[in-house]
Amino acid sequence: MKWGKPKRPATEKAGIYRPLEVAQVVPSLILWSVVHGSKLGPSVLVLEPGMIRSVSRALLLVLPMAAMVLGCGSPTSPSTTTTTTTTTTTSTTTFVSKTETYNGALTTGGSDVYHFHATPGVITLTLVSLPSTLLPPIGLGLGTWDGVSCTLVLQTTAANEGTVITGTASIESDFCVRIWDPAGFAAGYVQNYQMTAVHFQASTP
Repeated sequence: MKWGKPKRPATEKAGIYRPLEVAQVVPSLILWSVVHGSKLGPSVLVLEPGMIRSVSRALLLVLPMAAMVLGCGSPTSPSTTTTTTTTTTTSTTTFVSKTETYNGALTTGGSDVYHFHATPGVITLTLVSLPSTLLPPIGLGLGTWDGVSCTLVLQTTAANEGTVITGTASIESDFCVRIWDPAGFAAGYVQNYQMTAVHFQASTP
């Protein structure tokens, strides 16, 4: 009778461990590598059953500590809010009444024109003085000035001393007044006059 070496189980010949050992060892190694940042080598480490329990208990302590480390981060800096205040200055324009006074003398068939600048508001033209009562009425008008000529908007050809013409300026612009001899005086006669134009303008600071 020949004595030979005892046969090893087929699983040991193939280098394969029993399912129970793999189930107990490999998961512990994987968790251990995750916690400690190590990598498993190509070979499988075999632990004794008592060691598996020790490793398992160690992992129970290590994993909560890892969770605590991961839960602690750098303190967050408080946010800062910047408030910007904008101040708006509103300027107010004041308008005042101004009186323009014109003095002159009309000759036969003559005409005089005067112009002024006004802001929106009422314009009042008054024939203040017309000394000679022997001469016929004269022409008086209020209009707009384009820098060259006066275009009358309101007018009369029967103006006497005390005649008043009133108009309203809707925008700031240049305006004019005209006084003339509409009928023709007798040769050699002169008609003196004085008239005023009252209007609004912006005040000077």
